[in-house]
Amino acid sequence: PPSHPPSHPPSHPPSHPPSHPPSQPSSQSSSPPQSRADLSDYLAGRFRELSASSHADDRSGPGVNGVRPVLDYLLREEGLDNGTKLSEGVDLLSYGDFDLSEDGLEDCAIAVVGGYSTIIGAVAAGIPSGSFRLRSEVERIRWSPLASASSSSPRDAEALSPVRVVCSNGDVYEADHVIVTVSLGVLQGRKDLFEPPLPAWKQAAIDRLAIGVVDKVALQFTGPLVEEEHDAIAFFWTEIDSDYSTIPSWAKCQSKIDRLANTNVYTAWFCGEDALAVELMSDSEIVNGMVSTLELFLKRAVERPVVVGRSSWGRD
Repeated sequence: PPSHPPSHPPSHPPSHPPSHPPSQPSSQSSSPPQSRADLSDYLAGRFRELSASSHADDRSGPGVNGVRPVLDYLLREEGLDNGTKLSEGVDLLSYGDFDLSEDGLEDCAIAVVGGYSTIIGAVAAGIPSGSFRLRSEVERIRWSPLASASSSSPRDAEALSPVRVVCSNGDVYEADHVIVTVSLGVLQGRKDLFEPPLPAWKQAAIDRLAIGVVDKVALQFTGPLVEEEHDAIAFFWTEIDSDYSTIPSWAKCQSKIDRLANTNVYTAWFCGEDALAVELMSDSEIVNGMVSTLELFLKRAVERPVVVGRSSWGRD
């Protein structure tokens, strides 16, 4: 899984990559529309309002145009948390229910030495041997709703009798209740997993959901790109940059690259259709685009990385 802060899947299928917004909009003015709306437009509008009011009496201030790169940066960052462009698939009303900072999780991006499997191993160490059944693919979950599976009432459809879990190796397990934690992709692609099928209202809810795509590319250099006290290089794009047009479009969707503490490894994040496009590129294409971006912002030549690591979670 990516180490970027956890994200909530958009409420409607994303068709394009992500972008980001500033922190949650103030509730004192311009309340969000009460329907599915373009989240990026709403946030951009609020940003312009606040910018204009905060510099209304200051002619030397940056003005709306001057802070636009800041808004774009924030929209790209927020897009990574959602796995899609905010204008393409994130429901405005649902978005308002999500706040990473509420429980102090805004800085929850961490790199685990040895990988995330070390966490699983530590948790599993305290569970009695034989509790897990590995290499036991579930072929069918047979359940017998006491009420009709076609009932329009979720309460009626949830009244179940004991469940039988049938595995492809022939093993069968019976239980009063079964907790199914397969991914959304499996729930949408394996309509035959449940026998009888899930109630229509529940399957319809599953089919309406979508999960965004996030990928990372890690580049290892022989030395730090900037002073070692800096843990990231942020990109505030403006179209007046001299070599702006030479940078590939997928690279312009980056908001920053993060430096892994005490190393010369820098990680870039991509999401949505940009992530899927990057997955199909060669290491050389990715390196060329990222080195060009770094050279544009650092105003100097940048060495090519000695090691390239990348995920392909969209295809996986």
